Amino acid sequence: MKRRVKGFLVILIGVLIMSGCVATNINTPPSSQQSILAYQRLATMLRQGRVTHMDFWNDNVVQDLDNDIEVMLSDVQTLEAMESITFELSSSSVAKAHFEALLRVRERTLINPILRVEVNGEVPFRESATVDVAILWRDVTKNFTLDSYGDESLPNQESDNTLRWIPFFNNTYATSRPLFYQLNEGVNVITITNVSSDPIDISGFKASTPWDIPSYQAPSSNPSASIEERINAIAYVSKNSSFVRLSSHPSISVSPFDPVDKKLNVIDGLSWNKSGQAVDYEISVPQSGYYQLSFHYNNQKPDFSVFRSIAINGTIPFKEVESYAFKPTTMGRWGIETISDEQGNPYWFYLESGKNILTLRAENAPIQYSLDTLQLMIDHINQFALDIRKITGKEVDRNRTWKLTSFLPETESVLESYEILLEAVLHDTAQYAPNGLSSSTLSYLQKALFKVRKMREKPDELPLYLDDLYSQTGSVTEMIGLSLTELANQSLSLNEIAVSTTKTTMVAEASVIDKTISGLQAFIASFTSQKYVAQKDPEALNIWVNRSITYVDTMQKLVDADFTQKTGIKVKISVMPDVNRLILANAANQSPDVALGLPSICHLTLQFVVLPTHLVILMIIGKLLQPWHRELLFLTCMKVMLMLYPKL
Repeated sequence: MKRRVKGFLVILIGVLIMSGCVATNINTPPSSQQSILAYQRLATMLRQGRVTHMDFWNDNVVQDLDNDIEVMLSDVQTLEAMESITFELSSSSVAKAHFEALLRVRERTLINPILRVEVNGEVPFRESATVDVAILWRDVTKNFTLDSYGDESLPNQESDNTLRWIPFFNNTYATSRPLFYQLNEGVNVITITNVSSDPIDISGFKASTPWDIPSYQAPSSNPSASIEERINAIAYVSKNSSFVRLSSHPSISVSPFDPVDKKLNVIDGLSWNKSGQAVDYEISVPQSGYYQLSFHYNNQKPDFSVFRSIAINGTIPFKEVESYAFKPTTMGRWGIETISDEQGNPYWFYLESGKNILTLRAENAPIQYSLDTLQLMIDHINQFALDIRKITGKEVDRNRTWKLTSFLPETESVLESYEILLEAVLHDTAQYAPNGLSSSTLSYLQKALFKVRKMREKPDELPLYLDDLYSQTGSVTEMIGLSLTELANQSLSLNEIAVSTTKTTMVAEASVIDKTISGLQAFIASFTSQKYVAQKDPEALNIWVNRSITYVDTMQKLVDADFTQKTGIKVKISVMPDVNRLILANAANQSPDVALGLPSICHLTLQFVVLPTHLVILMIIGKLLQPWHRELLFLTCMKVMLMLYPKL
């Protein structure tokens, strides 16, 4: 009986504590005025000033530029690292404009170059110091080659090295529109500096009128003919990031699909997850008119929306799709999203007869103010914690009665600002989560808010809890940093696009019967398939690797896509689950030509070569280099070989 009562009391106390903890974070959102004042209080206290694009235009209200101002160079000029070029633009009045330049990246440039843009000798806001020059990438072929296992391999990519007008976005793509710049009345001097290591060519510069994106207006009549065109996501024509890649998703709910061999069938959300990454598709319709757009997608976030802007032929047609929210799908499942308003009424997009370019770009714009606020808090907490350390020293005396407000009288107002801004961010972002404030994506912010409220109860004793505010595992700064990463993640996997005049016929998930059949086929193949079995092929260079199947599969695809195509030498890479199998293979006259991934250098009297994995990878990479680089790498590898194996 006593045990039951004791157990009941423990449960009751636990429930009360948990309910108390939850209640602590239940609050009404602060007013916009409170949030603005708290934001400004922290921003003005920073010793290293920070003016964001949003801050700049909150303080400046000017009219839009009336007409484009264009300056063309007589010859293409190359900007080497840290070289600059200036343009002079005359404006009849103070005006707001977008900037763009006629640029060309050089061949073999792999990372987007970065520009610093100054107006009249000053960088107007933080984002202008890192303007992104997006490289346009295309797949060399859409006829995917098969590797030695019969799986489709990723195609090589080639960059567009022609002159293109590129609008100025920050490299974090904090805005869905190009950056706004202010031109003063009279002559304005625009200085562009290449702050990256790769050279870039420039041929012209333009200040253009700001984008005018109207609100949605439903067409007066809908098309009568029933039309549906589908485009597989792997059929994109270009992309602005080489990191966006295709992937093979092992589910019959996507197409194409094979239960045994891997088919490239989706754009991988793990690679299409950063704001600004865009993918272009060519869509063809038989006649001009209005069409619906539907997407077969998977939101990688468990309970938070991701955002994409939708442009037709380079123009966002209306504001509602400037940053459209793709709602979360159940973990591991796929969904159908027909672009619609909040009531579920589909938007109609006007398409010209023939070919049109549809662009999908990841966006942070709806939550960018929240991201800026969290970054401001991290910057301020770092500075504030340093000020406290100057008072307490490296080691805090925990036996002392602290009166921090006597040294830092702003302590209470600072903690209050932290609380207000965390509350504001939570309520601003909760609208994009089906579970609202209970969203797991916002859980770190809830923990940070709980800690800040505890600190506000005894601000004088903050030195005793400084590790909870800063530096310690589970501190407020760590919670905010994790939230920044989670919120900015725009992972979305895409399988198919439908352009239709009626409700799409795409299906989100395959039927239970189809899933069962494909599962059985894959299960049987796991026993009968010889794809990764370590068997010697007399017609190939046989390599055994003591690594996982994923590791071996990646190596096989790299070798098949480059080495075998260039040399004609067939290579078979197999999994070696046990190093001792080398002895048995040698006894059966089935030893491989090369063995990789051994735990140490093995002095075995066998008729094959045992190489460290990194050495073979270097040799494979050497095939991708220029001839003189290749010779240098070959000589280096030979020296290492002679050191490791002097008897060879």
